[in-house]
Amino acid sequence: MINTEKIKKIFDHIPGRYDLMNDLMSLGMHRQWKRHFVQQIPQQPNIALLDLAAGTGDIAYAYGKKSHSLSPTITLYDQSPQMLQKAKDRQIDENIIGNFSWVEGSSEKLPFKDNIFDVCTVSFGFRNFSDQEKSLTEIHRVLKPGGQFLCLEFSQPDPDIHHLYRTYLLEFIPRLGKFITENKEAYTYLAESIRDFPDAPTVQSMLQQAQFKSVVYESLTKGIVAIHKGWKKND
Repeated sequence: MINTEKIKKIFDHIPGRYDLMNDLMSLGMHRQWKRHFVQQIPQQPNIALLDLAAGTGDIAYAYGKKSHSLSPTITLYDQSPQMLQKAKDRQIDENIIGNFSWVEGSSEKLPFKDNIFDVCTVSFGFRNFSDQEKSLTEIHRVLKPGGQFLCLEFSQPDPDIHHLYRTYLLEFIPRLGKFITENKEAYTYLAESIRDFPDAPTVQSMLQQAQFKSVVYESLTKGIVAIHKGWKKND
């Protein structure tokens, strides 16, 4: 099981260079992946959106800007107070208008009532949840009947790039992390977490076991990442 305190400590120490490292590690591709992901989030009036592992707010703010005229209510949720503070500062600095709130906590025990969110999203955070099965149960609980869960996460790449990709992950990224953030340990962990995360069909099965219905996934960039979708049964 993933050590929650270790993950919290890692992300508490890297928020200042977090966005820069994402750009460098993915060669800017993470922005394209996230834009495509945001396009998958439903557009409807007065939607209540919970964004888990919100980080510095990429998904929450992109959706907030896109859907501002529809008056969404968006909750940014993260276990790292430093990340949440960075997200709050960003909202002010970039003058992002919307109904946002910021909540600190773990995904394994969400501090929300049953059946209150229309949509729950997580972008590149699911693999860091200390208990992924329990987190999925909690996500299912807080979604309204008919509500949707969307997850953007790393996956297992196509065989023709597998070796090159592994070498890039385990050798280049930790060195880059040390150079940019002076924290090689954090990016060694992140590289290993990407390497060890299961393939898209396995994640699809996990969602199905958590009682999500009509579960589908879309692989992107030769399988490096995948978007997963599942719905809570509409009683």
